[in-house]
Amino acid sequence: MVDKQPRFKWDDFPQVLIHAQESSVKKHPSYTLAKSGDPDAAFQLVGDFISKEAVRRLKQLFHYLNPILASAHEIEGMGVNAIPEMLANMLSEYLGWRTDSGIVQTNSCFKN
Repeated sequence: MVDKQPRFKWDDFPQVLIHAQESSVKKHPSYTLAKSGDPDAAFQLVGDFISKEAVRRLKQLFHYLNPILASAHEIEGMGVNAIPEMLANMLSEYLGWRTDSGIVQTNSCFKN
């Protein structure tokens, strides 16, 4: 599912590409385990929701830049969220782009 989500204007940067609705992702049976750091659960979750259309658009928009996929993740109360790194890894497989998993989110905008 590719969807345009509202965000602040950032020069000519393209709109956000959505792989799945957050409400659907949170209902997935692997979500809680993936969020708490289980890589197998993250593989299942991301594999079930990654959007071929979003991957196609990413390739179309950025292929000439050979970008690095940064899997910024947050250390949460349950553990280190495995979802961002798994998404970056799967996108890397589809697109042939490198990944960097060394970025850690130090603050949180939302509290559960």
